[in-house]
Amino acid sequence: MSSNISNFIETIANNYGIDKNSVIYKYIERKTRASEKGSKARRSLGNLYALYVLAQDYINENFEGSSFTELMQRIKALPFGSKLQNHPLDNRLNDEIKRQYNVIPI
Repeated sequence: MSSNISNFIETIANNYGIDKNSVIYKYIERKTRASEKGSKARRSLGNLYALYVLAQDYINENFEGSSFTELMQRIKALPFGSKLQNHPLDNRLNDEIKRQYNVIPI
């Protein structure tokens, strides 16, 4: 992974007190490796968009949940989000975390 991206992730983790051994840190670190590869690999960044809008809800104390349509609109409003399809929100993020880290999904 590029040292710039790695440093960026590490700085954010330090600012928010995120443990580098946590599932979320490991997941984000692994998924951002795609930023250095070709356009086909970048589709894996879609799950980061889904994680981002879900984290926004958590930070804003929206514990009642959001509609799929609202979350998708927020993803599409993000930079480069207009090209993303609904797959990251269609349980792909949950399945991937459950499969790779053997933890209860988001």
